[in-house]
Amino acid sequence: ALDLGARNRDRLGTNEDFIFLRGDPRFKSMTGEIERANVSRTDGWRHDLSFFEAEVKRMGYDPFHKTSEAQFHTEVERLRTDVPSLTDNQIIVRIMRLLALVGDGHTGIAPQVVSSWKTVPIQFELFDEGLYIVAADPKYGDLVGKQVLRFGNKTTEQVFQALEPIITKDKDNLQNIKRNGPRIVRY
Repeated sequence: ALDLGARNRDRLGTNEDFIFLRGDPRFKSMTGEIERANVSRTDGWRHDLSFFEAEVKRMGYDPFHKTSEAQFHTEVERLRTDVPSLTDNQIIVRIMRLLALVGDGHTGIAPQVVSSWKTVPIQFELFDEGLYIVAADPKYGDLVGKQVLRFGNKTTEQVFQALEPIITKDKDNLQNIKRNGPRIVRY
């Protein structure tokens, strides 16, 4: 089933239908499970990166049409080496960058699933005229309709340029930058 593209490989290990297989080393290998209690943070992230790389290969539709498999592997290995010196959030952003290399607008990490990431209570939308606030928590309601010119000392253009390498997009369709950039900038 995994070879045929079954999704949610990571959930097989906790699925009650497979409880009788949980002690089988081959089953643990297929599900990507490890005994986390005995694994350091660095080794845990490195294990997760191996699982991640295997899943990109297994689940991606032509995942190496934009970046070669060898280059993708080199970038994963670079991240694996850097893990000890990075925060968890930095690792997640680097994984987002790896997924952007795939060149598929449907392959990525949605920031809202990263539980440690906080968001501002404002929604942005990018129009030809610029970035605008289109919705907000009631206590910031007076900002709705206002154009955003800067984030701190960065212009909106500088912020979107910085985000571009982590926004997944099809190689010929850059619409995801316009669509997802305003969502990601909230984080």
